[in-house]
Amino acid sequence: MSTGTDSHQQSARSALQRVAAPSSAIPVSSDDSLFRKGVKLLFGIGMERDLRRAVQCFREGYAKGDHNAGYMLVECLSSGDGTARDFDKSFQIALDLVDKGFYPAYYLVANAYTSGRGTVMDPEKGEAYGAKVFEYCSEPLPGVDESIRFEALLASMGIKDEEDWYAIERTARKYREISDWPTRHGWLAMSLLQIAGESASAKQEMLEIIEAGCAENDVLSFSVKTFVEAAQEQYKEAQQTAKLGLKIVPGFTLLCDLMWTIASHLNEDIDKVKHEFWRACALGDSVMSRGNDLGVKIEIEVPHFVGGWIVYREDIAEEKIEKDQSFYQEQPVIVVKNTSDEKLEGATIRLCSADVKLDRTFPLKPIPPHGEISLEAFDLGDIQYGEKLYVRISKGDRYSEMALDTVQGLNDFRLPFMPLMLTWKSGTLGGCILRLRCLEGTLSNIVVTKQSGATARISSLEVTQGPASVGWREFSDGSCLTPLENFVVQCDGYAPITGFIKLL
Repeated sequence: MSTGTDSHQQSARSALQRVAAPSSAIPVSSDDSLFRKGVKLLFGIGMERDLRRAVQCFREGYAKGDHNAGYMLVECLSSGDGTARDFDKSFQIALDLVDKGFYPAYYLVANAYTSGRGTVMDPEKGEAYGAKVFEYCSEPLPGVDESIRFEALLASMGIKDEEDWYAIERTARKYREISDWPTRHGWLAMSLLQIAGESASAKQEMLEIIEAGCAENDVLSFSVKTFVEAAQEQYKEAQQTAKLGLKIVPGFTLLCDLMWTIASHLNEDIDKVKHEFWRACALGDSVMSRGNDLGVKIEIEVPHFVGGWIVYREDIAEEKIEKDQSFYQEQPVIVVKNTSDEKLEGATIRLCSADVKLDRTFPLKPIPPHGEISLEAFDLGDIQYGEKLYVRISKGDRYSEMALDTVQGLNDFRLPFMPLMLTWKSGTLGGCILRLRCLEGTLSNIVVTKQSGATARISSLEVTQGPASVGWREFSDGSCLTPLENFVVQCDGYAPITGFIKLL
């Protein structure tokens, strides 16, 4: 595994410490350069989009010393546009660009340190690199394409803890004046969405800009349009807009997040939505195929239930129940499949998630030929999976990896759990009676299923009804729940939740 090597760290330190003015020796990209041809192919400017040919142009341009092409190559390697993702390579190129005085690349290095992709996660170092973007890129730079300068500047503004949307708007207006990239529409539309408020003219301008961006297949403009339609409760229209955007850039994180929200409003099948988004990774595959492929396939297995309760006795103080929330969250399962004819042993697995500042490496259990192992959170030191999960299996200089960027990584799928409180009391004939209390709204078609397969039903439950019970008499086999026996609660419009009764 090549992340975080000494040479990388030394190069990063020297680049960060540099305070000299940008070099004027940076080569300028001409209108007929490989960089410009690649941009046209990438965005479909005056020609049909062809992401793979675009990446080839950026590779050739970078090899010939065009730093603008190198910047775009890093973006493609990081996003998986037209090529398999390779975070190590993208980080190497970003450091090389910074060392050569191409200062928009400070944003690329900052992003790598913030996410932990291609190097060890270090948010403080990421913030320091990000500050350099504002120091060097606020004015035109010799040899730096203006669109790239504005993209680095706007992206750095957008990831700050407290965004200044008025400053973003001013910068986005300048960007829109000088660039032919479709993204110039989306940045301005995004800023106007944040500051339009009650201004009718600002709203009208925003709508016009959105349509202009969508006409040029700008995925950010599709995202803003989706958000506006969803905010107006035009969910079917918003869903269609999002799908159009995802055809342009499959797996675009913002659109996937919106698609998830829209699906919940439309009461679409939660399991179907989870599987649809969770399986999304680079180029649609869970493993990046390349010359040094380790020969394993990495998958995310969706839990069957959105979460579960530990159900306490009714006479336990309610404060304790609410404090514990009587709820535990199901974690995803990482499945590692050995696709080779040889036993895999001595490998490691690295998990990285930016939002929980996770970046840890664990030894991997041996896997027999064509065998597989499943890894849950407690198998890996009881870790908490967060957003944008990045998984890498390594042995020596060979590795396989996957990155899951959609639906805010692994968190949002747990949001729509049922607004219920569960408690239990002793049954007259022994055993436990489960009591369901609705906390908000109305729940309909509630079905409680015991581990044995016996079921109990209640047609509806409203918050105004007060506590209601699904007791032992209602189970078809005539027996009540027993301590530590698993049961499942299902209800229209919500993912299933599992639970068990705990005796105190």
